[in-house]
Amino acid sequence: MQFRILIVDDEEVIRTSISLYLRQEGYHVEVCATGEEGLRRIAAVDPDLLLLDVKLPRLGGLDVLKRAKALKDDLIVIMITAYGSVESAVQAMKSGAYDYITKPLDLDELDVIIKKGLETVRLKKEVSILRKERLERFHVEYVAAESPSMREVEEKIDKMALYGSGTVLIQGESGTGKEFVATSIHYKSPRAERPFVVVNCAAIPKELVESELFGYESGAFTGAARQGKIGKLEMAEGGTLFFDEVGELDLAAQVKLLRFLETREFERIGSTKPPRKIEVRVLAATNKRLIDFVNVGAFRLDLYHRLNVMSIVVPPLRERTADILKLAKNFVNHNNRQFSKRVKGFTPEAEQALLSYGWPGNVRELKNIIERAVFLCERDIIARNDLALELPSVPSGPASGTYVYGDAILPLDEVIRRYILEVLEKSGGNKSQAARLLGITRKTLRGRLERG
Repeated sequence: MQFRILIVDDEEVIRTSISLYLRQEGYHVEVCATGEEGLRRIAAVDPDLLLLDVKLPRLGGLDVLKRAKALKDDLIVIMITAYGSVESAVQAMKSGAYDYITKPLDLDELDVIIKKGLETVRLKKEVSILRKERLERFHVEYVAAESPSMREVEEKIDKMALYGSGTVLIQGESGTGKEFVATSIHYKSPRAERPFVVVNCAAIPKELVESELFGYESGAFTGAARQGKIGKLEMAEGGTLFFDEVGELDLAAQVKLLRFLETREFERIGSTKPPRKIEVRVLAATNKRLIDFVNVGAFRLDLYHRLNVMSIVVPPLRERTADILKLAKNFVNHNNRQFSKRVKGFTPEAEQALLSYGWPGNVRELKNIIERAVFLCERDIIARNDLALELPSVPSGPASGTYVYGDAILPLDEVIRRYILEVLEKSGGNKSQAARLLGITRKTLRGRLERG
């Protein structure tokens, strides 16, 4: 990425020497001799960084700084000041300047300051791109708001994003898109440029929950890393901490989470310092009815109330059939790009099959089915047989019953075997890719092949 730097200085020698040096370093550089001209160029070219002399004719550097920040609040401004006029630079820092450098200029020192400032710009741009990509992915994969229930979800996301600090409990079956709802709330909120950190509660052994959340100091326990460890809370400071499948936390971990939500304080394991206060928004998701867990003593009522300040229920796909075909077409377009295909859509029979299927795996299952169908399709349209909706998850025990596969009526074991072989052939014998397309592990694939 090439950065734009604007130099505003009334001394031609300084303008020329700095611009030549920075152009050699690969920057796009523009120069101005007055503050008025500089403000016009800021509006016209949208620079990433401004090098601004404190002492300018007519409109002084401090006034230019204030007007420049009004035009572009996140503009990185480095002030150039004469030796002995540091008080002006300090005043500029209070008005929003990033840093300052004194004359006579040391170009190597200036280069270091510029690189630090532009690193901030780079990170902000990357976050902005990531934010856009995540929101686009959310809309492609989970939002097809033809159904009233999903329109309501979208409206709630927007409202909760604006209210940037409240805890939100996101509920819904597996595969409905709870993490994407959490992601969308974060990236539409004022916290969008701060971290979005996920805690997968189902994947953390209970003895490691505390160290994962709060971190630990060097030597806090046997096996602790020499340099200690930053916990998820610290990683998410100023941003959003998302507890995925929060219902999987054991009661001891629930107590620790509750204490943090009540005090907003934590301390690393082994720390001798006072507890540290931290500002972070907490979102949580569950595919279970937490109130049922509360009723049997498996989830704390006080924690439930702390998490359920605001709530979003993501409907299962079978209850939003108006969205199925739009989502399916979104997935076709996405996979056309991924596999360099030109699949246009579905036959009427395929569309009817999509609409009549129960979708126990929700949007995630639809996404996987369409990915496989596009990958295997040899025509420009997906037919009913390409969808393989008869296939349940690959069973571990004996199978029974018969299914239609192509023109034949076969036992389920034979249907699975043929389908796996077809996917494997289309994958060029790549077992990892075939397993991913089938939605199973490579080990399961190998076991099915060995069984014949």
